[in-house]
Amino acid sequence: MIIFGGGFYYWRLESSLNKTPEIKLFEEEQAQFPLFYRHEFHGISMTYPPSWKLSSSQQKSPIVAQFIPQKTDSFLIIPEVKIEVKPSKVNSLDQYTTNSVYQITQVPQAKIIDSRPVKLAGKNGHKVIFTTVDPDNGIEQKYLQAWVLQEDLAYIITYQATIDDYPNFAEAVEQDMLQSIHINLNSKSKVRNSN
Repeated sequence: MIIFGGGFYYWRLESSLNKTPEIKLFEEEQAQFPLFYRHEFHGISMTYPPSWKLSSSQQKSPIVAQFIPQKTDSFLIIPEVKIEVKPSKVNSLDQYTTNSVYQITQVPQAKIIDSRPVKLAGKNGHKVIFTTVDPDNGIEQKYLQAWVLQEDLAYIITYQATIDDYPNFAEAVEQDMLQSIHINLNSKSKVRNSN
């Protein structure tokens, strides 16, 4: 019985040791491949890191998608990336940018760090990086906001995190998410027809 029990234990141990590298290899391979997000109605698609998860958005909200890290226990304020589609009263990127930057400057203790033209989804867009301080708790947050305008719609991507957490995800947001975003601007007629 002892020999049988020892043999069974040895077989289970060896079996689990042999499987462990395969499981780890699979998890490592899976972590290397980005996940894919698509919103058919608004014609938006984007890849995002496997360490992030898609959070559902409300149906009538301008926010069409929200992404947050998989593990959120260690954050005072959870970092997030959100995609919004909003009607615009102006159809000039320069005018929309002027209005948006002005609105940012009206937020108490807002400081604009960077503001420049960018390519977003293959179109001319604009990017602003700024900080604010929450007056209720004194926590400083940092934002990256980029937008592209097509006729009467603004497509806005916003990344926000505390000033300490911001650098941990900034590269993934700028290099992976913003670089991969694609907007089928012909889908805007769907938005008009739904109103």
